[in-house]
Amino acid sequence: MNKFIKSNLNFIYSFVGKKLIDILYQPVAGILSDGNVYILNFENEYSLHIFCFMRIHQNGKILLTSSDEYFNVSNEKLTDEEYRESLNNKFNNTLLLKNIKLVKKLIKNIPIKTILVNDVADIIIELESNIVIEIKPDCLYNNYEYYRIFSLKKHSVHHVVSFIDGNILYSSSQ
Repeated sequence: MNKFIKSNLNFIYSFVGKKLIDILYQPVAGILSDGNVYILNFENEYSLHIFCFMRIHQNGKILLTSSDEYFNVSNEKLTDEEYRESLNNKFNNTLLLKNIKLVKKLIKNIPIKTILVNDVADIIIELESNIVIEIKPDCLYNNYEYYRIFSLKKHSVHHVVSFIDGNILYSSSQ
């Protein structure tokens, strides 16, 4: 794994690496989700949009996973009908919404301590409070976007990690 610190140049010059350096040491501004995308915003007006598996944990306790959208607040699996209904109701009464609210309180204004990236584009973000955010590409569908990072400023470049023809691709677009 490559550890993102300002002195490590192994991965910094890739598209996404440069942008991840921009959020290092920045406090987290918030997290939100509609079930299809998880959005992490940072105090310096950067945003990380995640379309793949994500897990957040602290001191050995899992706080949130991207699979939480499939369970109710009592940790019971939703039926197909309940899941379809939850899609229309912005995931009210799901474990996802419950856990997003919890995590939002825990990570707000907490600075990023380290960022790790490996050769299959997993990102591990460790916050000062021992909260760890893991982002793991999990789909081999061609042209599938795993995540993107960009500035919230108008006309900023989007740095995208996706899967194309059996490979992980780093690209940028405006």
